[in-house]
Amino acid sequence: MKGVPIHRARIAGLALLALSMAPGALLVGCRETAAPPETRWQDAPLTQGALRVVQLGGESSGVSAQGPPLSASFANDVHYAGHEDNDIRGNLDGTFKWGWNQPGQTHVRVGRRERRPSHGELELFRVTHRFADLDLPRDAKIHAARFELQIEQGAKLPVRAVLYGLHGDFDPGRGGTSRDNVSPPAPGEVWWNHRGWPDRPWGLPGASSVGTPESGADTPPEPLAEASYESGDAALVFESDALADSVEAKLRVGEPANFLLKLTDRHEDLPGTVLVVYAASEGEPRAPSRRPRLQLEWTSPRARTLVDRTLRLERGRHRVERLALPGEGPVVIDFAPQPGSGPLTIELRGGGAASASEWRRVPSGRPIETPGWSWVEVRLRAARDPVVLGREFRTGFRDTWIRSAAPEEQRVEFLFTAPSGRQHSALAEYAGDYRWQLAFLPDELGSWSYQWTKTFTEDAPTSVEAHFDVVGGGLENVVKQLATLRGAFESLPEAQRAERNAWFGLQLMALERSGIQSLPPGGRTRPESEALRAELRRVRESIGGKPLPETLPLEPSPPAPWQTETEAP
Repeated sequence: MKGVPIHRARIAGLALLALSMAPGALLVGCRETAAPPETRWQDAPLTQGALRVVQLGGESSGVSAQGPPLSASFANDVHYAGHEDNDIRGNLDGTFKWGWNQPGQTHVRVGRRERRPSHGELELFRVTHRFADLDLPRDAKIHAARFELQIEQGAKLPVRAVLYGLHGDFDPGRGGTSRDNVSPPAPGEVWWNHRGWPDRPWGLPGASSVGTPESGADTPPEPLAEASYESGDAALVFESDALADSVEAKLRVGEPANFLLKLTDRHEDLPGTVLVVYAASEGEPRAPSRRPRLQLEWTSPRARTLVDRTLRLERGRHRVERLALPGEGPVVIDFAPQPGSGPLTIELRGGGAASASEWRRVPSGRPIETPGWSWVEVRLRAARDPVVLGREFRTGFRDTWIRSAAPEEQRVEFLFTAPSGRQHSALAEYAGDYRWQLAFLPDELGSWSYQWTKTFTEDAPTSVEAHFDVVGGGLENVVKQLATLRGAFESLPEAQRAERNAWFGLQLMALERSGIQSLPPGGRTRPESEALRAELRRVRESIGGKPLPETLPLEPSPPAPWQTETEAP
């Protein structure tokens, strides 16, 4: 039997339910499968790189005309949701085969179809990109810009793509009158003939006109950058000084950075040149590696350096830095990883003399407001997308391209792999409006991976492999999870305990480490450690099946052979 989704009404009973379940099955409604011991091995490189913390003050730092270099990345993820891309399609004279508004699909296309002409003409594809809410300061100097798109399906021929800046703004829309990406544009939405239907047409269909903004043109005469595709390439990459200058100009006036992606004129006229790239809404925000990404290297003359050093942390560990703020202004925490570095999650809180904010996860390289704060604390976790043990991992996605059955009848199966190597399958729940969601309760500390499959079309594509780390969450939670672990072991029939003993031992050792690392130096003798030591003792006695001796060593060492030998008479 496969897993079933976790429904909101059932979540309150998870803690009690866990006490009656077998190890590796503390995930409600999931099928658990054992894995061979060798799959327990996981590489765990150090998280290491250059750490820089700056504050953007009211005046120039006086140290450098530009300030220290910083790096920001923008792709739709848990920190950013401002990128929209639209697959627009038609003929250069304004006729068209499909008059749709298409943001929010899983891929977008550029180039000319090879088959199925309409009245003698093959359909042409282009893509509009809109990056709104680029939260960098208006005085930022953009030194380098890189726009990267991951390829889903290559063209049959080598092709060359170009990226233009778009004059003015457009409305990406919500997927047409039915919000399904295959219906006519609703009022205000972009499509092949209009930047905003029906009263804001492009200068020419498909954003084809070139010239100045005053002339009503869609793009400047010159592209910002070009990228070539050859068979086997995994990505399209656009980089140039002109691209950096274009983004900087938009930041100066607080406008979105808008682009038109197309093939060169020559390659647009060749049948069979369609190139398919993943879109801004492909997959999940928690796993954005296939989504288009705009990377910017920037500086600000108002940046004052608070920290500038190398960071090195073991996987799963963290450190906290408390910093006094010399004045008013946003804080930027920038981490530039070394090649092969492990992941880093950055968390921040701040306050004044008598108050403190909650911890919140923040992106690297982008300004974070510090409203009236006199200090900040930066928590640096050598972990990816951490989830506290005992709390749910939640994710979901939206997809409108469904051909095999109605959305509510579709099956979306997630497969999770635990740090111990065991695998757990669960089904996502349909939430309406072409959305699927999953709530999942992991039962092991450490690094997890997962993928999901769907059968919306004739094929059954698999998502990118994604990862998250389960962490202890502090001393109090570790003690609570030890008690849950003990209850789960004691609920097993006697005949199954020996078979499951090794798994429980792994969890005991991981929880012990997490609990001990949450204590301050000398904390073993402090009162707050008593609950941890007491619960560790109870778990050991339960798994070991006998009382734990009060003194150490638990068993005396046997004498060495030379200590038992006697001389021959």
